[in-house]
Amino acid sequence: MSTEIYHGVGKRKNAIARVWMKPGTGETTINNRPLENYFPSETLRALIFHPLNLTGTEGQFDIKVNVKGGGVSG
Repeated sequence: MSTEIYHGVGKRKNAIARVWMKPGTGETTINNRPLENYFPSETLRALIFHPLNLTGTEGQFDIKVNVKGGGVSG
């Protein structure tokens, strides 16, 4: 059974973010850390999941992110 995995890359100045999404339970990790440890602010977490809320897909994908540069809030 093959699982579709979606991959995207975003760049700005010296920051690079790589994202992998696959159907799952909604687990999100950033640089191998749980989302809550990387972004303790509820406001920042809400911004991250805004596109998934709009499309009604929040909690339907496991998301793995690798980020280099840019700081926590950009």
